[in-house]
Amino acid sequence: MLNPVSSLPTTPHGAAPARCAHCGKPLSTLLRQQRATHCRAAPCLASADQARAAQRRAQLAAQAGAAAAHLHLAGQAPARVVFLQPWSAVQLPVTPTQRSSHLAHLQAVVADGIVIDRSRLAAFTAVPGLPQADRLCAHCQGHCCQHGLGWHAFMDLRSLQRWVDTQCGATLADAVAHFMAQVPAEHADGGCLYQGASGCVLPRDQRADICNGFACPPLQAVQQATLQDPQATVVALTVHAGQAERVVLISASATLPLSLLPPASDEPAP
Repeated sequence: MLNPVSSLPTTPHGAAPARCAHCGKPLSTLLRQQRATHCRAAPCLASADQARAAQRRAQLAAQAGAAAAHLHLAGQAPARVVFLQPWSAVQLPVTPTQRSSHLAHLQAVVADGIVIDRSRLAAFTAVPGLPQADRLCAHCQGHCCQHGLGWHAFMDLRSLQRWVDTQCGATLADAVAHFMAQVPAEHADGGCLYQGASGCVLPRDQRADICNGFACPPLQAVQQATLQDPQATVVALTVHAGQAERVVLISASATLPLSLLPPASDEPAP
């Protein structure tokens, strides 16, 4: 059986701490003998885990930055290193139940004049026309599009009416038929019904406002870097359980895979 104390962080060098590094309470004699850095309280265990995760992310960011500078012809470090949530857009058939549910939603939008309250949605922070930002979204494969499944692609009366306004003599009923016809045979498992193998199957001007307007924190960081320097390069890391699953260098013209360089220090990873 694992000794619960053996899994606690310890200080390998120097004097043993007398107080918990997180809450400041005095450590017991036993914990001091084992050179633990914090007490066993749940909040302190959680804080220690967060500190280890932050340290690991910093190490990965340094490795990725070094690998990007090594690959880059000018030897220049990337403007940003961003972390993405792991997401695999596995394609599954759209079921008859899903189609029926989406049709019922669109018909209710027309019958009841449903308009989504924008105060319930995230702020619109996307900046259009930035190639690095577009490449980041393509590499991510639409992690944020998972929200579109429960929200029926965020379709409301505004979305349908906008399409009607572009079609001479069309009605809202025609809009319902149009958007139902766009539902692909397969979509990303757990994602929006319109999230096909190559991303959203809807043209950008037919997507809901939130789909075009939302920018996650990594995307905002890439936007900021690109606005400061249109030729900026950025590194995107997809990390799971402390390990980098996918690492790419993104520029205005390409998305290139990266292999992380080993850390400069010989010390083991935390």
